Amino acid sequence: MAPANDLHRTLGELAAQITGDPSVRLTHSCTACGSSEHGRPVLLSSAGAFGVSLSRPRTGALGVVAVCRDSTLGIDLETAGAAAFPHFETVAVHPREHCPDDDARTLLWVRKEALLKAHGTGLITHPRSIRLAPDGTVLEGPAATILDVDLGPEWTCAVAVLQPGASRENIRVIRS
Repeated sequence: MAPANDLHRTLGELAAQITGDPSVRLTHSCTACGSSEHGRPVLLSSAGAFGVSLSRPRTGALGVVAVCRDSTLGIDLETAGAAAFPHFETVAVHPREHCPDDDARTLLWVRKEALLKAHGTGLITHPRSIRLAPDGTVLEGPAATILDVDLGPEWTCAVAVLQPGASRENIRVIRS
């Protein structure tokens, strides 16, 4: 697994490409205390701030970085079938959702994690309080546009963007 600074370096390189500004720098913003030493990563450049999110599964050597010029976003990544554990439904599934198999459970999980990261709450917001349609549309819970990311059959990945009607053109996702 690549060290966290590899993802940060990759993020900086990607941000410089997108903005055309080599002065871009990574900082953080903690929603709880306002610190720039920890919390959600933020990219600053002479062009302004950019939404950014990083994710890496507990197992595997892949990490992903997502950057959006126009909005706050969150990304989550898991190995395929990672949500195949006892009592998953009591942890993550809204009473009106249905997950027929491990792949559907994992997709639901990464979509909800991406959504919570985008809103900056993480698991402070209980995943069961969020209800998603089978296509990822938020039916109950904080608003966002959720886009699935195809990284191959071993991985399940989703990006949540707070900009209404966001499309893939607004977002860059890279593997590291």
